[in-house]
Amino acid sequence: MTRIYLDYNASTPIDPAVVAVMQPLLQEAFGNPSSGHWASQNAKAFLERAREQVAALLGAHADEIVFTSGGSEANNLALKGTHFALREQGNHIISQVTEHPAVLKPLAFLEQLGATVTLLNERDLATADLSAYDAIMTGTRAYAVREDLKTYNKRLLDYVKAGGNMIVLYNTFEMVPNEFAPFPGELLASAEEVSEEDSPVTILAPTEQSFNWPNKITVKDFDDWVEQRGSKFWTTWDKAYTPMISTFDKGQPPQSGGWLTATYGKGHWTYFAYALHRQLPYGVPGAFRITANLLALGKTPK
Repeated sequence: MTRIYLDYNASTPIDPAVVAVMQPLLQEAFGNPSSGHWASQNAKAFLERAREQVAALLGAHADEIVFTSGGSEANNLALKGTHFALREQGNHIISQVTEHPAVLKPLAFLEQLGATVTLLNERDLATADLSAYDAIMTGTRAYAVREDLKTYNKRLLDYVKAGGNMIVLYNTFEMVPNEFAPFPGELLASAEEVSEEDSPVTILAPTEQSFNWPNKITVKDFDDWVEQRGSKFWTTWDKAYTPMISTFDKGQPPQSGGWLTATYGKGHWTYFAYALHRQLPYGVPGAFRITANLLALGKTPK
């Protein structure tokens, strides 16, 4: 019988290349790198070299890289550290009931210390005061799996019309623009995609806020993307939308239906079909900068 291991989300086999690097370290660099004696010096040198390599991959400084023992410790460090550093600027943390315990338990701890914690659930889409949120972003293929998103979509459009900022990440044909977007458009079942992660990018609307605040976005922010550019681009769209960039695979006509934005009432509505769900887990700097700008569309540049 052939066994197939499918629990990679929890733990994975060690890559042979990693084993080859780590094997001599386990024998030669066994000291505690934080100690001051002779046995720690070799371990510390290897650790700092690894820190510099990771920083180079992420486009960061070495002193910005923090190694943890795993996901739970990392979640605790990120949530508690961010809260303690920024609570004077805001004491409200928003998450969702379906989060992992490694997120929910630190949030419960912070709530005991005085933080206001809101855990979103399906009922909030139907009844909550959406004006409390600076931005609302729906996940990839959300309209294919969340019937309540379709049911209460008018509430989301009313939120935008009143001054809200909504970002819709890439969706399949279940997201019918003529029904769920503020203005008409066409998203086909055979929608175009750009699969080459290094496809050339042309910025079509450089004066738009999305390219200028809080980060200045250039074509270099599309460097070092992984796996793909994007998928499920619109084929046609109303003139109320502004196409933001254009890109294409080799032999493909330029595609500009992957990032569309429109002013609706007092607010902003954006369709963003580029693969943030692939870039953010890999720490691609440009993807983080673009995401920050999308979320800031409801704010006045300073």
